[in-house]
Amino acid sequence: MNHYSNIKSPGASWSLDTFGPVKPSPNNNYRFMLVMIDNVSRYVIISTHLTKDMNTYTNQIENSIHFIKTQFGRTVQELIMDRGSGFNNSQLKELCDEFGIHRVFTAVQDHSANARAERGIRTIISDARTLLIQARIRLKFWHYAAKAAVNVRN
Repeated sequence: MNHYSNIKSPGASWSLDTFGPVKPSPNNNYRFMLVMIDNVSRYVIISTHLTKDMNTYTNQIENSIHFIKTQFGRTVQELIMDRGSGFNNSQLKELCDEFGIHRVFTAVQDHSANARAERGIRTIISDARTLLIQARIRLKFWHYAAKAAVNVRN
């Protein structure tokens, strides 16, 4: 994706993917992680959720778009994602139409098509696992370790 550095500005093109479910203990609920990675600067935004539905993801993507606009002064022009139910829905289509964002879909289960997000997830999980092991923290706190790993990488 080297051509993105030449034709896109930072903050314009983002790759999205999800990770989960992770069930930390028998008593706790599953957790899911939504990952957004800038294709130029490789800045990462993650959020963890208890449900994997279109409302949750659409709201979080909208919050992230507002964050990118207010904090960095950038306009999101495209979102690259797979055709999973969390991304291929009418609510996200309306949101993208409202902001003038082009949606680019990759094939489901084709990890090489959305490689930036897939590699980002592996890196975040590896870093979070290392933080949990080194600090001797239980697995049920993995979402805090993932956020800490992203903050260190950014």
